[in-house]
Amino acid sequence: MRESTKRTVRLRRALSRWRRLGALLHAPFPFVEGNRLRPLDESQHYFDVMRTAIERAKRTVDVEMYMWEADAVGAGFAERLADAARRGVRVRVVADAFGAREALSGPLRATAAAGADVRAFNPLRVPVVRSVYHRTHKKLLVVDGVRAFCGGAGFSLHFSGVKRDERPWHDRMFEVRGPLVGQLAMVFEADFCRWRGGRPIRAPEPDPRRPEAVGPARGRVLRGWPDPRDFTGRFLRAVTRATERVWIGTPYFLPPFGLRRALRAALAPEHE
Repeated sequence: MRESTKRTVRLRRALSRWRRLGALLHAPFPFVEGNRLRPLDESQHYFDVMRTAIERAKRTVDVEMYMWEADAVGAGFAERLADAARRGVRVRVVADAFGAREALSGPLRATAAAGADVRAFNPLRVPVVRSVYHRTHKKLLVVDGVRAFCGGAGFSLHFSGVKRDERPWHDRMFEVRGPLVGQLAMVFEADFCRWRGGRPIRAPEPDPRRPEAVGPARGRVLRGWPDPRDFTGRFLRAVTRATERVWIGTPYFLPPFGLRRALRAALAPEHE
């Protein structure tokens, strides 16, 4: 076979793999039954529960985090992850290169030295203008593939209830059990595979041990990358179909035009 033909065959195979990967990452997750969601409202409580989950992990701990500081809270989580890695647990971390820059240059170095695979999400490079705003804002912890924590709180004293020169921030976290954990694990896998020495992303691999049904909740995970339309579309449909109330809890409220229009429509007389 001529060399040019071989190159053409390799290119076609590569394009086919990328198309399959694109279809996998864009496809919405299905609704799944049998989940249990527990809200954790008090900051000291959810940090304690998450730390205990890491300490009791037997197989795997995966963390994706935007804000991770080198203070008592952030360093404490890094130390517990290092302890887990030393006792043989597979520990993987994706920390945002901007929001977690303190931890990446500080306590997470010891975590990596203990055997954890620590990766920076979108490392800051020159030129940075085009991609500097591409950040992961996820706060996600998956333990042993069967228990997950997600919400709005980062690993920082700001969320701990300890007052500095300003009032502490308030966010909620949720403990998730059941099949939804498998979807959250796939989201982590996709982000984790993107960042390692410029290697191209590979298809995320689902855990063969599927979480069992444990509760009455039905739901699915909404992707934010690579195509955010699933999230925004579902959110807008929920607002437009509301018949009684729309409650929004968020630390950032900069609604785009489509959401503003939907909220105004929800306030029209026919919705009162």
